[in-house]
Amino acid sequence: MYTAHLSYSRHQREFWLYKIGILADYDITRTKLMENTDKHNFDRFYFYPHLTLQYTPSDQQELAFHFTRKAAHPDYTQLNPFTNPIDHQTFEQGNPLLRPEITNRAEINYLLHGEKIQLNGNLYFNSTKRFITPVTLFSEDNTLTLSYTNGNMENKVGLDINLSGSPTSWMTITPSISLVHAHANGKYQGINLHVDDFSWSGNLELNLNSKKHTEFQALFSYQSPTKVPQFKIEENYHLDLAIKQGFFDNRLQVSFSVSDVFDTSEWQARSNTDTYRLANYSKEATHAYWIGLTFNFNNFKSRSSADDSHPQKRQIIQLGQ
Repeated sequence: MYTAHLSYSRHQREFWLYKIGILADYDITRTKLMENTDKHNFDRFYFYPHLTLQYTPSDQQELAFHFTRKAAHPDYTQLNPFTNPIDHQTFEQGNPLLRPEITNRAEINYLLHGEKIQLNGNLYFNSTKRFITPVTLFSEDNTLTLSYTNGNMENKVGLDINLSGSPTSWMTITPSISLVHAHANGKYQGINLHVDDFSWSGNLELNLNSKKHTEFQALFSYQSPTKVPQFKIEENYHLDLAIKQGFFDNRLQVSFSVSDVFDTSEWQARSNTDTYRLANYSKEATHAYWIGLTFNFNNFKSRSSADDSHPQKRQIIQLGQ
């Protein structure tokens, strides 16, 4: 893969900022299946433009428009053409003919921050061409094969709202909500990849801090039922609690946390087609206790790590886990 990137930015007066750029990507793929000597070779040339317009009317407000185009390449598991057994009736087989998915994203961001409150809103539209999705194939010998394919198009319209408020000096409340409407289409070996679904998720975080170096945190997360090609995923929710106490002028810190307090986090996906019905249930050991002990010998502060720029992998079906 060969890439070249060109960008330009400029401040217009004191309120406006704009950035424009383009990424050129030349992708060479050579695939040969030694078993049957099949060759699948691709040479692709893509352009990925990006644009940012930012308006800052005051120190407390910011409004911005972003347009980006990105590519997400399939990983080795999705490309591996050989069959891997999950159990005696379930197998996984990749698709070496998968092509990268191309996503165009346009979004409007609004930020308002004051002394006791901060509001962040994000309205976006995603359009993904050749989106990669898992598919299940049922054979005549009653075995199920999990594979991957490119759909035609997936469009998403979403709204993210995050509000952080501090009613007192020792309390911070942060509710957030995400609303998404997804529409996808495509076909693969007679499988209809059509989806038309509305879903939402939300978080509620509570932080309490005392002058005696005591911190308490509670986090509740909820994900509504969601539809993806072939499957409907049931709702999922959990509650996490944590407390930290400092000693010796906060040089010694003792922390205790519990993840998924009521052990409610689980995975349920169902599919109902003309030929079979499938119910997939997975339950991980999410209910866990953590005890931490920290002693600061000096004032050194670790550098915060950069965010992962790689796109999140699509693994909707969790067979065999």
